[in-house]
Amino acid sequence: MDTICITCRIINKEVIPPGGIIYKNNFVILHHCLDINIGGYFILSPVRHVEGLEQLEPEELSQIANLSKAIIEVLIKQKDIDRVYILSLGEETSHFHFHLFPRYKWMLDFPSEDICTNDKIDGGKLFSFIRNKYKVDKQELFDNRLLEILNSVREWADL
Repeated sequence: MDTICITCRIINKEVIPPGGIIYKNNFVILHHCLDINIGGYFILSPVRHVEGLEQLEPEELSQIANLSKAIIEVLIKQKDIDRVYILSLGEETSHFHFHLFPRYKWMLDFPSEDICTNDKIDGGKLFSFIRNKYKVDKQELFDNRLLEILNSVREWADL
């Protein structure tokens, strides 16, 4: 296991994400992204340190799929979120994880050269642009929108 794995440090409570751990069981953990000030931008990971989807056990895969679906249903009910992207990139940490990234309506107001390819919304480009634009120090993450969405998810999860 990677000794500096940020996800393992979150699981071991050495690092506390904004709003704390939203959901955790024996198989999966859900928390808000550590450093992007976009309410509802969640990271979903298996608890067990694995580096790729192909290494997941059936129960881990099932839990990730079911929790992803449930969280997306909660996010889509928010008045200003019209889509949720699911990405797995693995460039910053080797611990396999998914980004559950809400696309707010206001994100489409940026210049098309920043978020479009061939005059169409480019999800990957939009994701990278927004992540760069809204990257902050952890202390700056606690705004009302973030807390409102965290509470909606906690309510769903009955936490």
